[in-house]
Order: sequence, then structure tokens, then C-alpha cells
Amino acid sequence: MYRQLVDRNDRAVERGMARQMLDPENRYYGGTIDPYTGVAWVNHTTGTPTDMCYWGAALSNPDSIYYRDEALLDRLLLATEFVLRLQHEDGSISPGWTNYHSPPDTAFVVVGYSQLYQLLAKQEWAPLQPVLHNMRLFLERTIPVMLTGGCHTPNHRWVLCAALGFLHDIFGLEEAVQRAEQWLAEGMDITPDGEWTERSNGIYNAVSDIMLIHAARLLNRPELLEPVRLNLRMMVYLVHPTGEIVTDYSGRQDLGSIHDLSSYYLPYAILAQLDGDPIFAGMAALADGTLTDPGYAQSMRW
Repeated sequence: MYRQLVDRNDRAVERGMARQMLDPENRYYGGTIDPYTGVAWVNHTTGTPTDMCYWGAALSNPDSIYYRDEALLDRLLLATEFVLRLQHEDGSISPGWTNYHSPPDTAFVVVGYSQLYQLLAKQEWAPLQPVLHNMRLFLERTIPVMLTGGCHTPNHRWVLCAALGFLHDIFGLEEAVQRAEQWLAEGMDITPDGEWTERSNGIYNAVSDIMLIHAARLLNRPELLEPVRLNLRMMVYLVHPTGEIVTDYSGRQDLGSIHDLSSYYLPYAILAQLDGDPIFAGMAALADGTLTDPGYAQSMRW
């Protein structure tokens, strides 16, 4: 499984490099072009920061064919410069299709960018310093909007809490903890059965899960894992024999569309390790494709 992940990441590196704009006269110079729109974005889905995470993981992994590859490092530096150019003066980003100057969409990027920054900072490889400088500058510029900005949907509160936790971790920023506490004071939007408000089994419930896992660790709030456990236990009952999950009653855009458990892999795997829970371990295996029978994990609940 590990070798497959490394190989998949290396292929993702190649795809991203093929889409990077290398014309210095182009407005998207350094960014990776979204093949569906022909635009380079700074967002967490089809944006340049996503490709940067593949590149950084490869540069940091001795088992990757791109380990400490200087050509890839040059590409990564260009990408950090692109991200800084497209960051708004208020520190926010616009994802490209909605929510302009958006605090929560900025928070999504902060969460991924922070993890990449922390990974690269551990490499003790001097040529990384310009990349680390640019990444830290981007994160530092987001602080004002992370401390004051609002949100659009319920799961955004937990994304903001995770982002604030990372900013506290990197910059020692107590104001970030205080702001996160304001969001957490609103209470968890989850039922006793483990149903998040948005009822989005295909997309946003898993977002709430992983973001609260980050927040629990970074803010030293282990009780934030309890709603995650509730949701993960609920999801055991909402997987079809094919591995497709139930989306028939969603309150979001995954309504009636086909989704699998892949977005739940990290929450299940992390909680399986923390709790020693065999059901969560089985569901993690189902999510990553190493277990092909949903009935196995479901039967363990008895």
C-alpha cells in the first residue's frame, strides 16, 4: 500500500508539472492550470496549493523519484511566488468561482499550506529556504482575516478552527486560540446519532471530521474528537454493498450523486489508531480500497 501511495504521488507530481505555466509574461506564471477552466487558482481543490502538496511530499520522501529534485524545487518556488501574487491585500484568497475574499476558503488553504510548510521545515535542506520564506509570508498575511473573518456554512466554523490552530502552532499566536474558542462556543452541530447539520455524507461531513481532528490536537481539546466518533460510527450504517455511500437526503450539492468513502480514510485511520477501534480500522481499509466487502466492517458492529 505504501509503495502504491508513493507511486501515485509521483504521478500526481508529473501531472502538476505538465500544467504549470512557465511563460513569465503570462498572468498565471508559476501557477498550475486547471484543465477544466484554463485558469490557475489559489484554492484547496483545483488550485496550485494542491499541486504544491504533491510536490512537497515528493521532495521530502527518500522513496520518491523526486526526492530533493532541484528542478522540482525550482517549480515549487515559482508556485509559492504565484500564490503570493494572487493573495489579496487583506490576506484572503478567492477560490475562483464564488465566495470572493473568503475567510473560510482561505482557511482551507491555510490548513493544507501549514502542513506542507511544517513538513518542509523539518527537511534540513538549505535550498528549501526561499520556499519556506514565501510560504511563511503567505500564512502570516492570512492572520488578520483568520482572526476577524466569518463563514458561510456550518462546516466552515471547524475549518476556521483548524486553520487558527495551525497559525497558533506556527506563530505562537494566542489570539488564534481565543478566536477558535469563539467558534467552538457555538457548540457542535451534530445529533446524538452522529448526523452533522449539512447531512452531506459525500462531502462536508468528512470535512467537519478531519478539521475537528486537527483542532483537537492543535488546540489541546481532545473532547472535540467525540462528535467525530459519533459521525464515523453513523457512517458504518450508510454504505451500500458497492462501497457507495448514501447521499439521498443530503442538504448540500452531493445530493443524489455518487460518492465513496475515500474522503473518510484519514478520520477513520486516525481514530482507529487513537482508539484501537477495529470497526474504524475496517472502515479505513474499506475507504482506501484494501477491504472490498462493506459487510465485513458492518458485521463487526455486532
